[in-house]
Amino acid sequence: MKLLLDENLPLSLRHEFELPIEVITVQYMQWKGRKNGELLGLMAMSGFDGIITADQRMYTDEVVRRFNLHFCLLRSRDTQLETLLPLVRQMNTFLIQEHDQLMQARTSRIISTDGLADEEEVLAELCQSAG
Repeated sequence: MKLLLDENLPLSLRHEFELPIEVITVQYMQWKGRKNGELLGLMAMSGFDGIITADQRMYTDEVVRRFNLHFCLLRSRDTQLETLLPLVRQMNTFLIQEHDQLMQARTSRIISTDGLADEEEVLAELCQSAG
């Protein structure tokens, strides 16, 4: 699974994901500053399966229908590395467990974590979001 790490997240988060999850940054792709619609179009044309972001405004019903991309949303009180690491680890575990199902999905999935919830609640929400 090839995911784009949005520019609103720390670059070092890409190292927290394990194979078969491949994470590439917006900066590496030289797409920094692109508007959401243009960015998602570039992703779709470049073979990405989804994006990891903290931007809750990035996806709308229209966007989800238009692009067959998964939206991995990290919801937290801030985007500091220390705050996001537990969420990213949970996201990584979930993406590995559900990899085959997500890769076969014919529609976009919105997968979100909540940095204010406890770990069991987050994992339950992840499973519900992807189903």
